[in-house]
Amino acid sequence: MYEPLAELYFDQDTTITIPSEHEGNVLVKIGIIGPAITEDITKSVGMHIMFQYLTDSPVGPLWMEFVEHENALSSHIHVTEITHTQKIFSLNFESVPELDMRQIPTLLRKVLERQIDGGFNQSRMEFIIDRCYQRELSAMENATEETIAHAVIQDFLYESKDDGLMFDRRINMAYTIEQFLEQPTEYWISIMLFILNSNWATVYAVPSKRAASVQLKEKEARIERTKEKLGESGRSRMEARVRAANKIQSRLPPLELINLISTPPVSSIGEIPLNNHYVQNSLVAPNSEFCVFFRVPGYRAS
Repeated sequence: MYEPLAELYFDQDTTITIPSEHEGNVLVKIGIIGPAITEDITKSVGMHIMFQYLTDSPVGPLWMEFVEHENALSSHIHVTEITHTQKIFSLNFESVPELDMRQIPTLLRKVLERQIDGGFNQSRMEFIIDRCYQRELSAMENATEETIAHAVIQDFLYESKDDGLMFDRRINMAYTIEQFLEQPTEYWISIMLFILNSNWATVYAVPSKRAASVQLKEKEARIERTKEKLGESGRSRMEARVRAANKIQSRLPPLELINLISTPPVSSIGEIPLNNHYVQNSLVAPNSEFCVFFRVPGYRAS
């Protein structure tokens, strides 16, 4: 059993320098610890959907505030997730002007407060849920092994019960996500309140030419120390080993190995029936095909 994450008892922030040839724009990362996933993953999945609602597209609330704005403070926003006994959600604001970087957490709280005070769009949330549902279906169809392994490994590492319920919710994530369509606005407000009232860990990653110069000098000094340690004969031996390794790596696989891989015939490719839906426009002749939409039977429309 993994130990729980250390508690954040108050908001924390730190500034780090990263080697770069360009200065002026900063990466701001705001980390939020989600609920425990050892007993119930439902709320964690709800937070995942909420962060998609906030950042999924240029019409998302955070994009409208920070990117699609005349006084834009960021060029791109996305979310990353790390799984432990709790989910760690990280909001990443790219290319933030260094002079404005400390405004990001304050403005983020204001966006959440406006959403809570009547700005939340339930119909758009239903669209986001449906999109998440489609992504899970696609993952199970196109990356079956990885998707199943992901669910099995998480259940093995973090599950504290043995009733199979949480494993069922992990392995059937599309079904788990679909159930959120029944959640009212109040549920999503409670998720935003959880995010708003959590303690945040903020990292300001500031690019630095000086750090890049120091790193380059350290690399050059390390190479010189290695050369001195090997000597002329040692360098010749290493060079010969590298050439031999490159020669081995460049060899083509034997034909008998390729023949072991069976390729299905073209005749094995199946067909998916499509339903055609025509949208008519009053400005064109009756019964003309103004637009054509295709939908695979049995799949939810995205």
